[in-house]
Amino acid sequence: MPEAIRFGASISTSGRYSLQGRQALAGLQAWAKATNVEGGVRISQLGGTLPIALIHYDDASSSERAMAAAEKLIQVDRVHVLIGPYGSDLTRAVVGVAREHGRLLWNHGGAVDDIHRPGHSVVSILTPVSRYFGGFFELVRSLDVHARKAVVLHRRSSRFGGLAARGAQAAGRRAGFALTR
Repeated sequence: MPEAIRFGASISTSGRYSLQGRQALAGLQAWAKATNVEGGVRISQLGGTLPIALIHYDDASSSERAMAAAEKLIQVDRVHVLIGPYGSDLTRAVVGVAREHGRLLWNHGGAVDDIHRPGHSVVSILTPVSRYFGGFFELVRSLDVHARKAVVLHRRSSRFGGLAARGAQAAGRRAGFALTR
């Protein structure tokens, strides 16, 4: 029987995603601490509870370092649960490592649609980017039942923004809106 349930995370505590990474790490640490204060996680098959052990490495907002961190978490630290990094590019890289080792990846920070495809072994708590604005058209319709036109704006240089805009356009068309981009 393990001494603890080991959760492992590739986290950006430096680099371009450091703000989001530090926020995610603080949340994970608070969750682990609160869970342990309450006695840990009940495992019915073991007939008891186990504490949480959180292991994390700074991926420096680099796909290569995120992949290396995931490899180390799986092979060296032997984590039971792999938690993905913040950012679609980093998450996409770690999905491949998880799949290679037959592991599930808990995704809290990668929103591009291809991460959410069936068969990727990803447990996601996010809405894919193409569905970010789906509820917007329902809101507009609830405020004005006669609304028929909408404008979708996005930054041309942002692939992520383009995915969100295309998703918004598709949702708008399904809701019967004439869209201008």
